[in-house]
Amino acid sequence: MPQIIPDNVWESLCDLRPQFFLMLVIAVLLLFVSIATFPFVDPNSAAGILIKIDLMIFTAVLIPISYILYRCRKREQSENLEGL
Repeated sequence: MPQIIPDNVWESLCDLRPQFFLMLVIAVLLLFVSIATFPFVDPNSAAGILIKIDLMIFTAVLIPISYILYRCRKREQSENLEGL
């Protein structure tokens, strides 16, 4: 099966793993803040609509970042097993 993303792209992405992890932490914290404030805002107000948009954006950001971190960890483990 051909790879969708070449190995050199994964090498570049995995080099940025600390930055991706920091983005993941920030996105999770902002997601929790949005969830915590959601019950206190009128859903039909401008703030309520913005919180709903924020929840969608943070969820959409978390999925690819989590996948990148997962693939980098899996790749690192396979490289460690090959070195044995």
